[in-house]
Amino acid sequence: MDFSLDPTLFRAEKTPSLRAQINQYYLFDEQDYVQDLLDTFPEPLEDDFTKKVTKLIQGIREHSSHSILHQLLQEYDLSTDEGITLMCLAESLIRVPDRDTANDLLIDKLSMRGWQHHVNKSESFWVNAASWGLAISGKMLAPQKTHPSEAVSSLLGKLTLQITREAVGRAIRIMGEQFIYAQTIEEAIENAKHLEHKKQCCSFDMLGEEALTEDDARNYFEAYHHALDVVAQGNQRKEKLLDNISIKLSALHPRYEPSQQHKVLPELITRLLTLVKKAKQLNVPVTIDAEEQFRLDISLQVFESVLSHQDLANWGHFGIVVQAYGKRSLAVLHWLHALADKLQITIPVRLVKGAYWDSEIKWAQELGLEEYPVFTQKHSTDLNYLACARFLLCENQSCLIAKFATHNAWTVQYIIDLNSEVEFEFQRLQGMGEALYDQVNEKYGIPCRIYSPIGQHTELLPYLVRRLIENGANSSFVFQVQDPQIPIHTLTDHPADFLINASILNPNVPLPCEILVDYPNSLGIEIQHDAYYYQTMDAVTQFRDTPYESYPIINGEKQLNATSCQLLSPVDKEVIGQGYFASQKNINACIHSLKTNRFQYSALEDILSAVDRIADGLHTHRHELMFLCMQEAGKNIQSAIDEIREAQDFCRYYARQAQKHFSDATILDSVTGEENLLKYRPRGTVLCISPWNFPLAIFVGQVCAALACGNRVVAKPARQTSIVAMRVVEIMFEAGIEKSQLYFMPGSGSEITQALIENNLIDMVCFTGSTRAAKQIQRWLCEYNQTFIPLLAETGGQNVMFADSTSLIEQLVPDVIDSAFDSCGQRCSALRLLFIQKDIKEEFYQALRGRLALLQVQSPFLRESDLGPIIDHQAKQNLLDHIDWLKENGLLIAQADVLPNLSNELYLAPCAYEIQDLEQLEQEHFGPILHVIPFDHNDLDEKITQVNNSNYGLTLGVHSRNQRWIDYIISQVNVGNIYVNRNMIGAKVGAQPFGGHGLSGTGPKAGGPNYVHAFVKEYCITTNSAAFGGNQDLLS
Repeated sequence: MDFSLDPTLFRAEKTPSLRAQINQYYLFDEQDYVQDLLDTFPEPLEDDFTKKVTKLIQGIREHSSHSILHQLLQEYDLSTDEGITLMCLAESLIRVPDRDTANDLLIDKLSMRGWQHHVNKSESFWVNAASWGLAISGKMLAPQKTHPSEAVSSLLGKLTLQITREAVGRAIRIMGEQFIYAQTIEEAIENAKHLEHKKQCCSFDMLGEEALTEDDARNYFEAYHHALDVVAQGNQRKEKLLDNISIKLSALHPRYEPSQQHKVLPELITRLLTLVKKAKQLNVPVTIDAEEQFRLDISLQVFESVLSHQDLANWGHFGIVVQAYGKRSLAVLHWLHALADKLQITIPVRLVKGAYWDSEIKWAQELGLEEYPVFTQKHSTDLNYLACARFLLCENQSCLIAKFATHNAWTVQYIIDLNSEVEFEFQRLQGMGEALYDQVNEKYGIPCRIYSPIGQHTELLPYLVRRLIENGANSSFVFQVQDPQIPIHTLTDHPADFLINASILNPNVPLPCEILVDYPNSLGIEIQHDAYYYQTMDAVTQFRDTPYESYPIINGEKQLNATSCQLLSPVDKEVIGQGYFASQKNINACIHSLKTNRFQYSALEDILSAVDRIADGLHTHRHELMFLCMQEAGKNIQSAIDEIREAQDFCRYYARQAQKHFSDATILDSVTGEENLLKYRPRGTVLCISPWNFPLAIFVGQVCAALACGNRVVAKPARQTSIVAMRVVEIMFEAGIEKSQLYFMPGSGSEITQALIENNLIDMVCFTGSTRAAKQIQRWLCEYNQTFIPLLAETGGQNVMFADSTSLIEQLVPDVIDSAFDSCGQRCSALRLLFIQKDIKEEFYQALRGRLALLQVQSPFLRESDLGPIIDHQAKQNLLDHIDWLKENGLLIAQADVLPNLSNELYLAPCAYEIQDLEQLEQEHFGPILHVIPFDHNDLDEKITQVNNSNYGLTLGVHSRNQRWIDYIISQVNVGNIYVNRNMIGAKVGAQPFGGHGLSGTGPKAGGPNYVHAFVKEYCITTNSAAFGGNQDLLS
């Protein structure tokens, strides 16, 4: 990184190269970056500087001691269960439409909490009074029954509920008024009249999260459009400090994401340009808000396109926000400087620290990135903020107009003490930093702009909670500065001192590839980033012309005399390769080989090393395997990446589990003079039958679990995806798996399976597929074998989700769509039936219609594709037959569009239908069809009974803010995997063991610690150690 403070190095002619450099720092090594950054801060702090910061902090504490809200947040901080509870109520209670559910939520949140521990602990009378009220309410509302809807039955309890509900609702509104400037733009302009004499003004934010549908985007656009007129009128009375408007690009388009940029960019640029041209006409400054890091590149494209428009020439009031916690922030400033020089215009820049840190860390870990896009240490962010500030205020820098948004007194004083002649302003959030900037205004006369959210109380909740968390987070300067128990001197240290004396990397935030204890997290690819995406697709598509074959392999010998046919892609009907499926002759050859070639078990250590090398091989050949998953199974690029990562995780996880449990004997309890050892041996020959919907991950998981335990494997892949399985087998042999240990038999599942079982050659069957096929295998095992042969089966499910009226629609709808339609609904775990509480049904239906209309159904090789094809014609016909039934017996809620003239007729529009009863669904429908049943608040038990009576039990989703409601459903529904307040697909190996009950499977669960035990036999050795003439245990 160039930390130069010479703005002449970043001129117009360097705009393209500087733009390219931004992306180089996306996942830059944090240690290297911060170390170089530290070298640019050699100056020690002067005593006078520390005194000035100390005085600012003292002034803040004196002011805050009179604020009831600050005292309340001090008492109920986020390190306490009660603090979290208050945040949850603030986020959910006010938007619950029905009284019964609101009452249940209050009981859940206020009862069974330690409110009494906060009584009389605050210096504030009002906070103590609130604690008394919460403690008494919690006592009165203590549940008398376990059922979430029957918790309170007494008259006194019901009266307490009514009073508490009103009181809590009012308290939430009071908190809202602290952080929300006004409910309408007209009210906001009126409230801002008194600010100018204090050298303050506003940046108005039309409050709300990102647009979920096109209707949402249209409403936001109209709100911005209207606000420009109102703010312009208010600015007419101002002399210099004009109020401005902040715009979120995610509010202007519901698919504002890099994968959709070819369609989104023209539409988004047109919408934003319309607003900014009007803003120029009215002379209302506009700022583009910063959002998640993966959207930074596309936001800069939009900003540059609009700023460069001829109608905005020479205006200089169209600005952008830069987040200092991102590693690209300084590079962005360099580019903005060159762009401003190129266009001969000034660009206002609001420098912030960043508001999505937790999410950025989680996303990077989930994606398996090599680094984080943000700093892991708060002190690194603080230091980078100072570096950005130095550049903005450096001598002769006149292209960028600096606006410093911070509530940190140390940072404020540092900026002031730079003594720059460059004009700048400070900014703060409504409800925060007022005491700090009153002092700054009084002493230095530097203007301050208030970031002023505007919106109705029901719209403000996510924003409000973010502000409360920021205000109450223990690591936040805002929290620490108001806590008199924290010594002031700990708040006046240079952030560089902490990084030098402690650690640049956060020890509590390991790198994404290091978050797992026993093995590395598999490496992913950030395809939302243009450079990584195009590099990946170039590597993937090079295999398009490769001729592939799939054929049986018996004891290392290829069987090319099998039944031959061309294998066509469901994506575009193109020939993928030639398939040779096992004929009766090949099956007989396999039977003969298994009978005559007795498998010799290799040393466990050698086998486990080979399984580890399989994971390495999968990574080495990941682009080829991605191509095959896309071309043969119709997966989109992200699903292909995820599948290869899961396969690698299976290899490493099962190898570690086998090593942990089976390397040494387990010493058991015994009497004196006796030794008891529990040991394990492989079962023998395991038949692994895998499905087409996860042709790589499940195939590898089954086979590697069996191999890691020392077994011989006969692998039978799905006919539809035998080529990817064949390629994996080749990688397994390259990794060191003995040819005699792995047989490969593509072909008819029923013919191969029955023949091998009938000849008593199989010691265990590991199966993933339909319930019908699993039952048939079970019958064959009983019919043809004298001994009990274990069957490990993972089958389908009539998977359901429950959503009550406390659910957040903006969270529920994307989770439902992901759960029901990801991979075109061709997942064992996919959501088939949603129970939605009637009180939010219409709101949910409207949002679902709008969101489904945005889905792209087309070739998975296109970046913008959301859903690919159905696997084959028979599968699609089965789904079309069911849709015909739904048209007669259900009510269409929503359906996406399918583009005309696609390269194959296997594409199917995802749809959602309302039905009356779960019993109408006699079987699982394996595709993009969602069924919905509305239910009343008091009908929960009836719906749970229907779910259990279906006898399926694979996955369950629950969306609610009521923990007692969640816990009750979990305790009553008999399923294997439960997902709360998220989508219900995907199971991380080692963290979310996957498998069901009843008709959904036998267990143990794949990717869990007990799975490998299914592939071994136990035996116990008891030795009389005293038989040799004495008992040494008794000699001392």
